[in-house]
Amino acid sequence: MHEHDVQLVLQTVAIALSVGVLLIAVAKRLGAPSILLLLAGGVALGPMGLAVVQPHSLGDGLRVIVSLLVGVILFEGGLTLDL
Repeated sequence: MHEHDVQLVLQTVAIALSVGVLLIAVAKRLGAPSILLLLAGGVALGPMGLAVVQPHSLGDGLRVIVSLLVGVILFEGGLTLDL
């Protein structure tokens, strides 16, 4: 992996995490569902928007990251169920 590739991966992860945390904080402050702002931010910063976040730079790691995060979301949803 070239130095430029590593830099692009780190940049993608850092921007995605930073903007995600910021959008969750804004959503909490506004009392809006965070998923709405996260979806809008993802579209705006993704390849079809401003192309600031480059998911293709993660390669096969993207599938692993998405799978793990879906598992976390489902686990958290199960914990907050009101039976």
